[in-house]
Amino acid sequence: MVTIEMSETSYTDSEYQSTFLTDHSIAYLAREITKIYTRNLQIAIAEHGILIGQYHFLRVLWEKDEITQRELANAVGMKESTTFTALAGMEKQGLLTRKRDSNDRRKMTVRLTDKGRGLRSKLIPIAKAVNDRPLAELSPEQVSDLKSMLEILRNNLIGEFIPGSTEDFLDHLSGSYGHGRFLNHDLISSAHFSDHSGTGFHIPEVSGLAGT
Repeated sequence: MVTIEMSETSYTDSEYQSTFLTDHSIAYLAREITKIYTRNLQIAIAEHGILIGQYHFLRVLWEKDEITQRELANAVGMKESTTFTALAGMEKQGLLTRKRDSNDRRKMTVRLTDKGRGLRSKLIPIAKAVNDRPLAELSPEQVSDLKSMLEILRNNLIGEFIPGSTEDFLDHLSGSYGHGRFLNHDLISSAHFSDHSGTGFHIPEVSGLAGT
């Protein structure tokens, strides 16, 4: 019989499997961390009139402007139909423009306006401060180790899914969790699980999990 010790309580293996308290769950902890990160970032950028979901679209477009709506939806990890609605709102705010391809009317190219590009110098420092503040008491080595372990966890989780398109992956999550988006996509994040934040701290942005 295997005995597992976590916190100050000991469990047999069978007891652990049947109880699995939330304070033993890495997924629960990751969700809580992400929820707090997301809340703090939303509060921090609110003065600029940007919502957290809009921020993640901007993050991608700051790195690669003039991409199709589908490419943007895939990068952010959101279904194209939902992306269409979100981008329409951002267009009304003067943050971006959308133009249909003359050769293929199904394609729509998204491009930042000067206003949208201008937010980069304002919002990136805010996001970095939100990202770095909880790490202040950790050494550079601890931050590096944490990042490495999270990347391993992320890659292991990706490996659990059958390879396919981003839409397939989103549909899988939709069927599993009853959402048409990543778990709590007020955030966003990345179906490709790439770090668009530039802040050097990767959390797999399956939202419940969204980075800055």
